[in-house]
Amino acid sequence: MNDPFGHITDETIISFLLDELDNGQKAFVQARIDGSDQHKKYVQDMRFILEQVKAGKNDLHIDIDKEWETFIKSAQYKKESKRIFLVSKRFMHVAAAFTGVLLLAGIAYLYLFRSRKITINAATQVVSATLPDGSQITLNKNATLSYTPSFNRSDRTVELRGEAFFEVKHHAAIPFRVKVNGLTIEDIGTSFNIKPAGENTEIVVESGKVEVKKGSSTLILSANEQANIPNNSNRFTKSDATDKLYQYYRSKIFICNGTPLQNLVQALNNAYDRHILLGNDSLKKLAITVTFKDDSFDEILDVVCNTLQLKYKKQQNNIILYRN
Repeated sequence: MNDPFGHITDETIISFLLDELDNGQKAFVQARIDGSDQHKKYVQDMRFILEQVKAGKNDLHIDIDKEWETFIKSAQYKKESKRIFLVSKRFMHVAAAFTGVLLLAGIAYLYLFRSRKITINAATQVVSATLPDGSQITLNKNATLSYTPSFNRSDRTVELRGEAFFEVKHHAAIPFRVKVNGLTIEDIGTSFNIKPAGENTEIVVESGKVEVKKGSSTLILSANEQANIPNNSNRFTKSDATDKLYQYYRSKIFICNGTPLQNLVQALNNAYDRHILLGNDSLKKLAITVTFKDDSFDEILDVVCNTLQLKYKKQQNNIILYRN
């Protein structure tokens, strides 16, 4: 089959239909579509096939890899001209519009292959890893990061649950994006930390810039800036990032600079697997400026109490901070 889009591959068209391209790439593909009724019909048919595959993928009872291998052998398939589809009576009339290398198993193979997720799970340990594009990530405990096999080809999108630090390898043609709690964070050559915290998501930029998107709202954060974004709102605000406590799970150093006590308590609980509680809500916002490096948990607890004139008591597995 002649390629109606020239050098635009089916994988790129599928990325366009799945809204995985950046604005420049989408505009380029859209211009090619608008330039020809043939292109419009081709994309319309591919969209229909994708919708059918997506709607029925849990009901498919075929060995996709085996079907793909059979397809390659029977059609003398060439990688540079991917034309792949899934056999289904419901849309055979759409398939009939295609000629040349044409088995419907292909679109299903490509879509289902792209839908598979590669997951990095930190579980009970802090985990560092290098992504296929060379970007470095550090996942805090209980965090997970996932991406599809197409990562670093047509897109560089990852999905995050929990806290993670990113040192992104910049690639202007394929932006790096993180999806978390309804937000999309896109790097502009940078390193940054993301922490979902209850009803908010905290983003701290260490170097470079990131663009944060949610709905129609957009915010640019530069180095040493942070944003604390409510999960149920599209309103963004940013401030100076004077607090370096977010680095603790990478550096093993607790750097507090006017840090609310509740933030330090959360970090200590996570790092030392303890359960510190605050005796009342008035203690949450107490500010503390201190640095801990290579200190034991008991030493840290004593310094915190002495600095803020607090006391503590142990009740079963809990450590309760309080004032008389």
